[in-house]
Amino acid sequence: MKFYMHAGSLNHGCEAIVRSTAKMTEDGIELFSQHPEEDLDVGLREICDIKSQGGSRSKSNPLFILVKAVEVLTGKHDLKHWYANYRAVNSARPGDLYLSIGGDNYCYGANPYLIYLNRALNQRGARTGLWGCSIEPETLRDPKIIEDMKRYAFISARETITYNALREAGLRNVYLYPDPAFTLEKVECALPEQFSDGNVVGINLSPLVQKLDMSGKIVLENYVELVDAILNETDMQIALIPHVCKAGNDDRESMKVLAQRFPDNGRICFVNQDGRMECGKLKYAISKCRFMITARTHASIAAYSTNVPTLVAGYSVKARGIARDIFGSEDRYVMDIRDMQKPHDLLDKFRFIRENEEQVRNHLQNVMPEYIEKASEAAVLLK
Repeated sequence: MKFYMHAGSLNHGCEAIVRSTAKMTEDGIELFSQHPEEDLDVGLREICDIKSQGGSRSKSNPLFILVKAVEVLTGKHDLKHWYANYRAVNSARPGDLYLSIGGDNYCYGANPYLIYLNRALNQRGARTGLWGCSIEPETLRDPKIIEDMKRYAFISARETITYNALREAGLRNVYLYPDPAFTLEKVECALPEQFSDGNVVGINLSPLVQKLDMSGKIVLENYVELVDAILNETDMQIALIPHVCKAGNDDRESMKVLAQRFPDNGRICFVNQDGRMECGKLKYAISKCRFMITARTHASIAAYSTNVPTLVAGYSVKARGIARDIFGSEDRYVMDIRDMQKPHDLLDKFRFIRENEEQVRNHLQNVMPEYIEKASEAAVLLK
């Protein structure tokens, strides 16, 4: 079996999908990666054969310029030049199963690279699957996307908003299973002393949500207000937990700015400062938190699946859909950053979860065993 559209393991959510999915199949895994060096750093070589996916998304790449020029001049895609630069395509054989494991790749609209690869692999006789995906329903108004979706042998949607939208668009190759990372095993590791009594709030902030902040400051102001309230109104410690540590999209950079607002405060600690803490250890750290406030979906998955009451600073269908499936409604559990207007909006949401801590934790303890089991049942699609 071959995995492709893997962005590299310094996005530890991508790493979590590889590890959890690999456990679902007894086949040998070839992982076509955009950043193999990151996968080697976190030890993925132990579970799969790592290869460079090849190709380039860079707009300075001559192949990209050629493809776009042909598209503009003729209205058609002359893909043979593009395919030649993708090792993932060159290795395809009839009957191979290629699993597109970048669950977010359709989350923000049409992805031409993914469409090209899906078409090329099918032309070579391989079968493709779209794994653990989230898709904004509006995206499915694009006929090119619908045509592309029909090429997949199967699509595994990770939440019901996406599943229902795909079905309503007329697709029948669609299945509903929670994100495979819900099945990821924790890996015990040493943690900062602030974790010693279990009275820790885990906090994750990402540059992605800040880029989507039209005001340029309201997201950071909300996080500052939240941290300030935790420090002044409670005896809880704070753990800053980056989950994506890639250049240009590095949670650590956002959280360093946040930490600078509270200099030399011994109640604030950093986890995963070098960015290379593998996802099972990150899940262990998150599982030791009393609460989790996170911008990253896979940090929320680590928290939900270990029964940690969680608030998501969300911005897309994946945050809404997963919370809705777990709680019945996302209203109390997702703070849409596009709705942030006042510096205390995030804090107000957190206060609800804190005031209802026992109820929220009990709910997670009741629903998670079946939810995680459902995620593991997606193995039937691979078999």
